[in-house]
Amino acid sequence: ARVKLNRTQIRKLTIGKTYDIYPVKGENDQKIFEYALVLQMKVKKEEYADFIRGITPLVVDLLEMILSSRCHIDLKNCCETEGDILRWDKNKLKQAGLLDLLNSKYRGNFTGGPVYSGTIAKIIEYKCRDTALIRNVNEITRIEGKVRNVAAHEIVSVTDEWFQTKTGKSAKEIFQILKFLIEKSGIPVKEADWNSYDRMNQEICRYLR
Repeated sequence: ARVKLNRTQIRKLTIGKTYDIYPVKGENDQKIFEYALVLQMKVKKEEYADFIRGITPLVVDLLEMILSSRCHIDLKNCCETEGDILRWDKNKLKQAGLLDLLNSKYRGNFTGGPVYSGTIAKIIEYKCRDTALIRNVNEITRIEGKVRNVAAHEIVSVTDEWFQTKTGKSAKEIFQILKFLIEKSGIPVKEADWNSYDRMNQEICRYLR
């Protein structure tokens, strides 16, 4: 249930129990961290194709949180929702003082459209003064852009060498960037929390014995 991110089932299973498998609390923080733990597992098990497909939603969510916590900009105040798709709203961007910035970044031709990580990264780069954060934000959006379409539209054998060829980084190095961004996003994560599945499995073994 945990690997499937089925928190509803886990709540049912743990009613009245004294243990808690979640190191991170808070609805949204927990959702993102648990998703990241599943991606970490994909890297450890060398399920790299699944890892690629899982990067994009995590990157967008993390950059949205960084935009809020580090730049004090609420993405929802710059967008409109069209069905399940979040799209840039030029009038809202203008009111937020961001339309001219994006026009300059896109050579005077920012067309709006769906919200992707690359555009959020440009706002963070302009508004944030943390050089390490900006470097990692730009790096993860570069990597995501290179692998996203390939994973979605081509049948490929995804190995760690494939990652190195396409991005210049190994899968483990890419995950380290994601860890850095999670910590910068404001999610209260300790280094030991990344071993949460190992600790849970140890508890299972202890009960079985």
